[in-house]
Amino acid sequence: MRNTFSFLAVLAAVAALGSGCANMENKLGRGMRNSYEIVRMGEMRRSMEQTSLFEGAGVGRTTGFVRGLNRTLARTGIGVYEIATAPFPPYGPVAKNYLKPNPVY
Repeated sequence: MRNTFSFLAVLAAVAALGSGCANMENKLGRGMRNSYEIVRMGEMRRSMEQTSLFEGAGVGRTTGFVRGLNRTLARTGIGVYEIATAPFPPYGPVAKNYLKPNPVY
């Protein structure tokens, strides 16, 4: 009987945090997309490509790689942060000045 009450208390807390927050779903989805960046490596490819186009192929393989790694880790960290804070406001994107809210394709 005691286990049932603790389960119901946890279920009620989750329902209270999740109900009525339409933007919470957007924040959680954005966080999941951003945290998957470390597997997808879209920022890495784009940074290396853009650096190669504007600064040369040799620079793209070195500086572009480091820049892409930095942006990939930053986007992954922001994604983990947004997943952890999804139930709590504010629901807008984080670090908009450094990275676009959604991953690059």
